[in-house]
Amino acid sequence: MSGPLPDEELEPDNQPLWWTFRNQTVVGHALTVLAGWGVWMAVYWLHLSVVGGGVEQAAAGGPKALAARRAGIRVASATCWLWFSLAFTVGKGGPLLNVSLYPAGALVLGPYLSTLAFVGRLPPEMFTAASPTSGTFVVVGLGLFLPGFVLSLGVVGVFLGVITYVTGTQESWADRHMPDAYHEYKAKVEERERE
Repeated sequence: MSGPLPDEELEPDNQPLWWTFRNQTVVGHALTVLAGWGVWMAVYWLHLSVVGGGVEQAAAGGPKALAARRAGIRVASATCWLWFSLAFTVGKGGPLLNVSLYPAGALVLGPYLSTLAFVGRLPPEMFTAASPTSGTFVVVGLGLFLPGFVLSLGVVGVFLGVITYVTGTQESWADRHMPDAYHEYKAKVEERERE
């Protein structure tokens, strides 16, 4: 039987989503994540102050403030996804965490936590006035999420394409950065393919 192993054959705490790159300390990993979230906050507040009409837009009501927040969140999130994609290329953070949970966490929590920390109150609506069950809410959410996610997939995809097809260094990169669980999983898949 060939093909990947079913997820049931992996230990629950060893699922690929939770893998972290090797050769980094817990502190180094945490600093990578904190720096990425710091990038999100810095870009968001800089965007609001320079382009969005001032930092008071972070907690203000009305369509102008809402549009300024959306633009700031979109730019900050794309920059944050880029940070974690670049961290991926040098083996910092986690292979799937860098392109999923870490930047998505900044996108979802960043506006609320940073506004509370810097302004002390939240706006009447952070992303949209629409109900979370409405189509408008989904469209706005995708509009905030997709630019950064697509950028991240592009950066990581080009990087993996270059090291696989141009330089031929994919195996050495994986040996240097991917966790032991990845190598064990890969060995099991190769063994299955030989059967």
